[in-house]
Amino acid sequence: MSYAIIMTASKLPSEILSQIADLLLTDDKISSAITCKAWRYPFQDSLWRDIRISSMESLQHIYNTIKTSKNTPTFHGLLVHSLRICGDYPVPNTQQDELLKFLPNLKHLDLRHIKYKDINRIMAESNDTWKSLESLIIQDITTTEPEVATDFIESLKTCRMLRNLEFFTLKRNDPILFNMNHFENLHQNLQLLSSIKAHLALNEDISSTLGTIPDTTPVLSLTSLDIKLGQWDPLWLYYFSYKYPNLHSFKLDVSDMFPGWIHYDQMQVIISHFQSNPNALRHLESFEFITKAIAEWTHLVFWEFICPLRVPVKNLKYKAQRNNGDVQLYAMTLKRFLQSFSETLETLSVDGSAFFDIKRSPTLYLSSHSPFLKDLHIESCGVSLNLDSVLNNCTALKRLRYFGGQLLNNSNTTNQDTEERQNHGLQILELRQVVTSASVLGNISYRCRRLQYMNLSSLSISGFISEISGHLLLDMRHTFFKVLHLAQIKYYSSYKHDVKPAISMTLLSQVNYPSRSDKRNEENYEEADSKSPIISYHKIAWFHTFLDIECKKYTRIGIIQLSEQESSAAMEYYQNFKSRKDSNTIEDDPEKGWKGDLCRGYGEIRCGHVEKYTIPELSTNDKDFWENLYNKLF
Repeated sequence: MSYAIIMTASKLPSEILSQIADLLLTDDKISSAITCKAWRYPFQDSLWRDIRISSMESLQHIYNTIKTSKNTPTFHGLLVHSLRICGDYPVPNTQQDELLKFLPNLKHLDLRHIKYKDINRIMAESNDTWKSLESLIIQDITTTEPEVATDFIESLKTCRMLRNLEFFTLKRNDPILFNMNHFENLHQNLQLLSSIKAHLALNEDISSTLGTIPDTTPVLSLTSLDIKLGQWDPLWLYYFSYKYPNLHSFKLDVSDMFPGWIHYDQMQVIISHFQSNPNALRHLESFEFITKAIAEWTHLVFWEFICPLRVPVKNLKYKAQRNNGDVQLYAMTLKRFLQSFSETLETLSVDGSAFFDIKRSPTLYLSSHSPFLKDLHIESCGVSLNLDSVLNNCTALKRLRYFGGQLLNNSNTTNQDTEERQNHGLQILELRQVVTSASVLGNISYRCRRLQYMNLSSLSISGFISEISGHLLLDMRHTFFKVLHLAQIKYYSSYKHDVKPAISMTLLSQVNYPSRSDKRNEENYEEADSKSPIISYHKIAWFHTFLDIECKKYTRIGIIQLSEQESSAAMEYYQNFKSRKDSNTIEDDPEKGWKGDLCRGYGEIRCGHVEKYTIPELSTNDKDFWENLYNKLF
């Protein structure tokens, strides 16, 4: 016979409590520390491990707590592993030195709000705490001094244990001037460095030193490079491929640059050097590229450098910040990404800046099978997206985010499909500023039986509207939502939105099953075909999408949930919709709010089950929830 051992929370070992504490936010740590006596020290210690100083008063308080008359660290000073100094106030040199002296176990130091010229250089060279740092962030580096990069690198020569380094200037158009010698000296001083994040201007004429680049000393420890460039030559990629052969993550931001034209002969020189190092970036798994517009540098960086190397990229991000109107180029780029990395790609994000025009939008059909793609994000690319091609070719997809376009089905798509197509593993769907139809959403529900999280924001949905009831049905009865988010949804009888005013009323409902548990329903309902009778359904809530015109230059689109009394009035209205219409008692009056919009009809989102629903007005941390959801689940 076996016995279960039940341990109360107050008797959990301190090691487990410490691990739990490190996962909590500051307010939660404070609450837990005063919950019970046994929890006090593990949660209090966790608060001390990560210190944030935002004023001279808090600086003085921390200093007084960790300082002793014997010039030795207190217990609290020994606990501090991470220190971030925020706010706009000067920290005297002596206080910098004294503060860090009493933090001997400090590993992470964030000085992004202290000007570089105000950092105590003598302290940096002699303080034992500074010497043991593993992570350092310095943001406000002024570039008015001609040798600022050399001076900065010299100040780091004692940080022999440093692994992560971030350095920036606050002036967008004034990056730090850097050359090959600076990179060489930096790594001579910091031989354990594994990650660099910086805002630089690579102003050196690298073409004169191309012959020496293959002989450069490689830095095997560096696995992550994140640089924003205000000036560069594409041949710097050639240098990085030799300098950092073990890169796993590479982010390149050239969005502040005006590239101009590259002469044909110069382009051939660049391409030939790219091809001369076929073993470059063999370990690269994540690549992110940011440009001003999609036509600038994209061809050179992707199709002449990254793709020919056939590197095993798993995570690919591309962003173009300005619109150049070439939506065909976005469609081509998306297809080539999936073709070039089809055997390895797990996440793909293409964030454009194109306007969506439903009359001129090209439709994107994904033709390449991407068996490992789990996360697909397409935003502002000006393209329509064929949903069936996504589900058919991206069989491992867990999250789809599609913003700014039209979501379509194949014209011959029906729900009479194979069992294999009913079991797609998509779990998260986010649609924003999308034109689609009730049949597309119904197809998603039918094919993606594991869908649990859906975010619909600024959607225009077309479908059949009953003349008798004013009712447009979104049949998602195969879907059992854990979270459903609704924001600004409107309905039309066709894609020609200018024919009639949009329907702005939404009813959210769920199916009622015979007397079986919800879990049993969810398991058994997956086997039911579309002709199975629906016993009944339960009305959950009514919503109204409204347009609030505050002045000629500003309008606000929002969504509200109707109260129980208002919901009853809406339901009663639609029960007599036909008779009201026949007797001409229906009036369209936007000034009456939701009541004035009842006459247009309503859309119903009918689900299998909804555990939780949200709208923007009722959810303050909604953005963080959706941003972090994928990483929490997978």
